[in-house]
Amino acid sequence: MEQGKQGGLGRQLASLAKGKPSPSKTGVKKIVCKEERSDRVMIRLKRKSKAVTVLLVMAMLLTLWPGAAFTAAPTISGAQMDNLLAPNYIRVLVNFSEGIYTGTDGTSGTGAVSAGDFALTVAGNGGAVTDAAIRSINNNSNQPPEPGDRDFFFYIDLTGGPPSGTETVTISPAVGEAVYNGSGEAMVAGESAAFTLLDKRVEFAPGYPQAGTAQAAGSKQVQLTIKPLHETVTAYYVVVADDAAAPDTGQVMAGQDSAGQPALAAGSQEADTAGDTNFTVALPADATEYDAYVVIEDAAGNVAGPAKVEVRTPDASASPAVIGIAVKTQPNDLTYAEGEPLDLTGLAATLSYIGGSSEDVAFGDFAEKGITTAPAHGAALSVAEHHDRPVVVTYGTYAVYTNNLTVTDAPAGNVCKIVETGIQYAGLEQALAAITDPTPKTVRLLQTIEHSGGIAMDNKNITFDLNGFTLNVNNLDGIGLRVDNGANVDYVDTTAAPGKFNVTGTTRGVHVSGGGQAVV
Repeated sequence: MEQGKQGGLGRQLASLAKGKPSPSKTGVKKIVCKEERSDRVMIRLKRKSKAVTVLLVMAMLLTLWPGAAFTAAPTISGAQMDNLLAPNYIRVLVNFSEGIYTGTDGTSGTGAVSAGDFALTVAGNGGAVTDAAIRSINNNSNQPPEPGDRDFFFYIDLTGGPPSGTETVTISPAVGEAVYNGSGEAMVAGESAAFTLLDKRVEFAPGYPQAGTAQAAGSKQVQLTIKPLHETVTAYYVVVADDAAAPDTGQVMAGQDSAGQPALAAGSQEADTAGDTNFTVALPADATEYDAYVVIEDAAGNVAGPAKVEVRTPDASASPAVIGIAVKTQPNDLTYAEGEPLDLTGLAATLSYIGGSSEDVAFGDFAEKGITTAPAHGAALSVAEHHDRPVVVTYGTYAVYTNNLTVTDAPAGNVCKIVETGIQYAGLEQALAAITDPTPKTVRLLQTIEHSGGIAMDNKNITFDLNGFTLNVNNLDGIGLRVDNGANVDYVDTTAAPGKFNVTGTTRGVHVSGGGQAVV
C-alpha cells in the first residue's frame, strides 16, 4: 500500500515537470528531490512502527504462555485388551500420541518408561474382576521398552478373573510428571484411556454337573444334569470306562476319549440358567460304574471343564417291594444288668416281598438291607428305660418286636455273667464251672477281674466278652491258662474303649494241647 502511494506521487511529479516547465531546471529538480525524500521518510517510519508492534505482540505471547503455544503434552491415544494369558492374567495393547520417556528415574524425562510410571483403576460394572495391577511392560516388538517408544504391551494381573466382559480398566500416569515426550512436556495427571475387558468367563453353577435321577432297572441308562451359572451355553459330554484317563476339552467337544477314539457315549445340547438340563445316556452294561466328562461353551467361545461326574447304571432287575418283616430268631441275650451294652448277636429277620417270596436277613446284614433297631446294638441299657420292653426292628414303614428285655440292677458283688443263660456270678471260677459241655458260651465281664490261680479249659468253647473291662489271670504256681482236648478260648470287645485279656504264669503263660486253641 505504501509502495503504491509512493509510485503514484512520483508519476504526478513527473507529469507536472513535463507540462509546466519552470523558469529554472535547477529549481524543479530541487522541488522534486524534496518531495521524494519526504515520501520515503514517511514510508520508512510506518514500516518501523508495524515491525515494533509485531515484536511486542510476540513478546506478550511468550510472556503469558511460555512454550505451550508450540509443543503439546503427550496423550494416551488408545488401549484395548489383546489376549487372556491365564484366568487372572491379560495382555493389553496401549498406544500413545508420540514417543514417551520416564520422568520417575531421575533423568528428567529421558529414560524408558516402566510399569511404575502408570496406574490402573477398575470399574466392575457387575463383572467378576475387582482389581488390576501392571506386572510388566514391553514395547510392540515385545521387547523391554526403550526411550522414545510409542506403542506398548501392558501385562496385567487381575483379581477375580477371568473377566466377564462388563468390567472397564482405566490407564493413567502414576503421578503428574511420570511421563514426558521428547520435547520435555509432561503428560498431565488427568490423562487416561479406558478399555473394556473381553468376556472370558463361563462357569458351571455350584454343584454342577452332577448325576441326575436314577433310571429304571435294566435300562442301562444314566442321567447327567447340567446348569450354567450366568449365561446360556452349549454343553458337551462323553462317557468313558471307570477310572479311564481323562479326555481334554477338545476331545470332549469332539465326542472322543483320551486316546482320540469315539467315547462309549457322547452328545451336546443347549443349556440355560433357568433350570436343569438333563442328558439321558444309554451305556453298554447293567450295574456298572462309568466316568462322564462335561464341557460347556458360551457364545464368545469361552469354555469350562472338563468336569468329571461318576455314574452307575442300575441293576438288571429291581428287587421286589417289601410288604412285611418278622423276627426269624431272637437275640442270644435278652437279660442284662444295669449299664450293660445291648448285644443283638443271633437276631435275624425275615423280609416278605410282593409276589410271595421272602428273604432271611442275619443281624450282620441289617445295614445293607436298610433294617434298623431301637435300641441300637451296643447301647447301654437301663432298668428305667429298657426293662420289660422289646427291641424294635424296622424296615421302612414296617416294624416288628423281639421278646422283652430283662434289665436288673447289677448286684454289687457280681463280676461276670454267661450271656446265653443270663445268669450272673460273683467269681470267674463259678461261671466257668457252670459251663460243662463244648456248646459255645460267652462270658461277659461286668467289671475288671483279677483272677489269682490258673484256668483249665477242657473240651469247652468259651469267648470272653471284655465289655470294656480287663481280665487278668495270674498263676504264681504253674501255668496261667491251660487249653486241652479240643477246647477253644477267645475274646471280643465291641466297646469304644476295649479292655484287655492278660495271662501270666510261673512256668508258662498259656499251654495248648490236644487240638485246643487260645487267643489272648
